[in-house]
Amino acid sequence: MASAKTRKLKKQKRSSTRWNYRGFLPNLVTYNTLIDGLCKSKRVEDAAQLMDQMILEGLKPDKFTYNSILAHFCRAGYNPVIQALFRRRRNNGFVRLFREMQEMANPPDALSYKIVFRGLSSGGGPIQEAVDFSVEMMEKGHIPEFSSFYNLAEGLYSLSMEETLVKLVGMITKKANFSDSEVTMIKGFLKIRKFQDALATLGVSK
Repeated sequence: MASAKTRKLKKQKRSSTRWNYRGFLPNLVTYNTLIDGLCKSKRVEDAAQLMDQMILEGLKPDKFTYNSILAHFCRAGYNPVIQALFRRRRNNGFVRLFREMQEMANPPDALSYKIVFRGLSSGGGPIQEAVDFSVEMMEKGHIPEFSSFYNLAEGLYSLSMEETLVKLVGMITKKANFSDSEVTMIKGFLKIRKFQDALATLGVSK
């Protein structure tokens, strides 16, 4: 007996065939437009299925494909589009989908990094994964949103990973071009283990 996924793929293939019979061959722009419309209507699973069909038809998703669906959910702390795509691919973390995006599309931009980091810092994966991803995004020139970084910082503090927190704060102050006086103040708070005051100063300075 065919699995549910197999039946869905066959249904998608029949749908594409009907388009071909009518003389309509969907291209990348067509799929991107449809995916964008589905996400605006909050039909997340349908958008994920359409992306699968797009790949099945031999079309390669681009940066617009990913970012157009992420953009409609970027104001929410947890991204249901990524969650839906993870379920379909049996992945366990945000980073795996992000790597898929890197392989299939152009290099991710600031929005892509911020969305994935937001999910990781909100409990979407192991804390070390969030740490590694924050380092990567800063090395690429993208500074984490303060609210997302604050969530990660609280997790690091609760796990007694103060050294890691100090390292990340140092990277942010350098990448964000903090003034010498701001850096001195933040380092001073960190040195006397007043992490909340350091983070508060970091947020105000940003």
